[in-house]
Amino acid sequence: IQKLLKKMPADCPLRPFGDPLFYRKQIISSIQTLKRENVTPLKLKKLIISQKTFLKKSQSLYQQLKSLRLNKQLSSQVQDLVKQLTALSPLSLKILLQTQLNLFSSGTFDIGRAKNPAINFKNAVLKIIEDLQKQIDRQLALFEIYQSYQRLLKKLAKYDFEDMILFVIKAFSQNPDLLLEYQEKFLYVLVDEYQDTNSAQNQILQYLTAYHSSPNLFVVGDDDQSIFRFQGAALENLLKFQKTHQPQLIALKNNYRSHQLILDSGLSLIAHNKNRLGHILKGIDKTLLSQKKYDPDPINLFVAESVLEENYFIAQKVKKLINSGVDPRQIALLYRTNKDPLNLLSLLDNLSIPYQISSGNNILDQVHIQQLTKLLKFLNDPSQDRLLFDLLISPFTQIDSFDLLKLSRYSYRHRLPLFDLIKKPPLKLKKDTAKKLKKFLKNLADCQRDLSNLPFDKSFNSIIRRFNYLPQLLKKNNIVAIKQLDQFYNFLHRQFDQGFSFPQILDRLDLLNQNDISIQKDNFDQKIKAINLMTVHKAKGLEFEHVFVFQTIDKKWGNNRNYTSLKLPFGIIETETMSSVTDTNEEERRLFYVALTRAKKQIHLSYSKTRENGRPQLPSIFLSEINPDLIEIVKTPKGLETSALTTRFSLSKNKIFHAQAAKLYLKDYLTNHYRLNISHLNSYLTCPFCFYYKTILRIPAVKNKSLSFGTAVHFALKHLYDQQKKQQKTISLAEFIQAFKSALKKEKLSPSDHQDVLTTATINLPDYYHHYKKTFSPDCLSEYDFGKSKIFVDGIPITGKIDRIQPLPGFTDNLPHALVVDYKTGQPDYKSIGPDSDYYRQLVFYKILANNDTSFPFHVTSGLIDFIQKNKQGKFVQKKINFQPKDTSNLRLLIKEVYAKILHLDFNHLGHKCPDHQDLHRLLK
Repeated sequence: IQKLLKKMPADCPLRPFGDPLFYRKQIISSIQTLKRENVTPLKLKKLIISQKTFLKKSQSLYQQLKSLRLNKQLSSQVQDLVKQLTALSPLSLKILLQTQLNLFSSGTFDIGRAKNPAINFKNAVLKIIEDLQKQIDRQLALFEIYQSYQRLLKKLAKYDFEDMILFVIKAFSQNPDLLLEYQEKFLYVLVDEYQDTNSAQNQILQYLTAYHSSPNLFVVGDDDQSIFRFQGAALENLLKFQKTHQPQLIALKNNYRSHQLILDSGLSLIAHNKNRLGHILKGIDKTLLSQKKYDPDPINLFVAESVLEENYFIAQKVKKLINSGVDPRQIALLYRTNKDPLNLLSLLDNLSIPYQISSGNNILDQVHIQQLTKLLKFLNDPSQDRLLFDLLISPFTQIDSFDLLKLSRYSYRHRLPLFDLIKKPPLKLKKDTAKKLKKFLKNLADCQRDLSNLPFDKSFNSIIRRFNYLPQLLKKNNIVAIKQLDQFYNFLHRQFDQGFSFPQILDRLDLLNQNDISIQKDNFDQKIKAINLMTVHKAKGLEFEHVFVFQTIDKKWGNNRNYTSLKLPFGIIETETMSSVTDTNEEERRLFYVALTRAKKQIHLSYSKTRENGRPQLPSIFLSEINPDLIEIVKTPKGLETSALTTRFSLSKNKIFHAQAAKLYLKDYLTNHYRLNISHLNSYLTCPFCFYYKTILRIPAVKNKSLSFGTAVHFALKHLYDQQKKQQKTISLAEFIQAFKSALKKEKLSPSDHQDVLTTATINLPDYYHHYKKTFSPDCLSEYDFGKSKIFVDGIPITGKIDRIQPLPGFTDNLPHALVVDYKTGQPDYKSIGPDSDYYRQLVFYKILANNDTSFPFHVTSGLIDFIQKNKQGKFVQKKINFQPKDTSNLRLLIKEVYAKILHLDFNHLGHKCPDHQDLHRLLK
């Protein structure tokens, strides 16, 4: 898929410039769904074209529907237009629109955002059409990729997992004798977990049982546990089976796992689902009766003030259960997504609670494996300074942090490679540091020789011992980590056995990481006495005495937002018409029901009133749907907050600074040589920890193509305004583009990235030039640098550079008014200029710089963000603010607060929304 995406044209809607592989996972998921539903590329194309034709024919009706306003005839007007749309639509849409009409007639739209049902009905139909319009171009691109992908599979003689079922379907459809042979072979068929089957699987079942009008077919399933719709499974399979075969129905009512209160709690929750067999089919009673004689404890619900309190409460409760004699293997912590338990793990570690993570336990995500991977990469290519820094800061090298700080700063200040510095350090370092660096270089040379001359197993063992990697791991006595090392070794060994070279294996590791493909054990090691952490999807079919379900909050459990930016055409999934108009919480409710029914003895639910950033959050709707008589609210233990905070800060084993000398060195630099700019301010607010490494320590970083595009655009615009001032006329488009190309040549990009940037510029810059040509003025100042002035605000040294200053009419204090402009080369659709945004702070920061520079020749009244690329509607966007006194006063307070924290070396915590593109957070683990 990556190869195919890279071959797609730069303007392909599934290949955005900033991240050409952004849609990779969604494309793979879509192709999997298409195959599960037995949809070929040709069938997909026909569906898309039919819906595109419908959109073209229905434009007039769509505009009429959109223009309707509240009036006495609105109900009949909307119905009439929707009926006309239904008549125009292909079969894939006709059923959906007809269902909308039926729902309106039955009163479903009486409840909605608007008080008037006709408005809700109208908006629902408009959304269907608008969603279609948004997706058509992406779907056509998906067809091209799907078709090319199938051709490539055939050329390579490979197939997907889903293809195995499709091959059988194709064989059965084309070879009646083969089908008859298997029909005679399988006279009695049992299907387990029937609610989790998809269309392709069902088609095979239909073929096998089609010979007899009343086949010997026995299916087992629970519609309340249908939680794998993302795999093509759907509850409606059970209803379709019932309609097709009219089988005898048997409800299994005896439960041999949980006590009655747990079963009653689950029933009171799941009863809120309208689409249950118990509600739809007559004579089905799914009330479960416990056959266990446990003491029936009610569900425990703990409401914490903060996420930290919630995590600490869970960890303490688990500790008490283990101390009371409960087998750790009988305790499970269940969650909605793989990232949910991350903040909890350090508390479990601190309280010495052993745990196993099932879902998402990819050994490539483990810090010690990442360190080893980087060591192997550096052995392959010692020119990568960023890898070298990561190795020198890792525990197994044990380089003094103060010496490393000095080397890193020296490398940045003198623009010298870090590798050259450690070969001949120009600074006075501790004797121990110099000795370790010398040994590091010798080990590097020896291991590179071993990789060239020794078998893989010997060279690998040499590497992990020479670099002190294995001894450090053994010191910790972490059996799980050592097992993970063994798994990693076995994976590498298999690649060598298959004939891959060392560089090729490293490329394959990158490919696995880029696509989130795991190297992991599929099952728990039940011999290890550890509690179990897993997603609810992973827990299906398992049972535990004590089940904790945490972070039971709104938008995580119920009312979830669907962020899918690539959707398949209507008609692909047979059951989507029903699912698109029913309660969107039904599948989530079934998932929560599965979580509750994993427990044998006790359920522990919890949530916190506030998020990590201090903002309030709501509990999950599902908590209110459980019979309140079956829930016991747990009181907050005394001193919980103090204990939680104490424990949290005792966890910071990997503080950035250990030596007093390093602190003194940094404080001297920050006090006497450091000047704050707006990038630093925004960076610190995003993540203090990353700010330290990127801005203060200045670790090596690779410049990506988006940054290179921005650099070249800024150069081209500066050239345009400088030449206009010099020549008193606007340069030609050809000269503007040539200036861009000249700047781009200086950027260190791969040939493919260079071509991508050039293509994007060719699409956007000519349009930008023509759109704004009449506004280009020789009076503008380009790239005004405040670095020449020593500017202090409230005693704080600040600096910055403004892309463009544009004079405006009017004067204040004998200074002409001006607008400050900053260019942005990203997509404008997702960027805010609200009071809490980076862009807003940037413009106001420029205003503060201008106000406090006595040599600045203008009075700045407003600021503008100028986006170089068009938005999704094909229009250029400029976002402007007119400055008010409160803007500068508020930001000055923020500057004082952040600067004080920087001086106090307050870097040892992570930003809640930090994307961590450079993978720095692991350094705090």
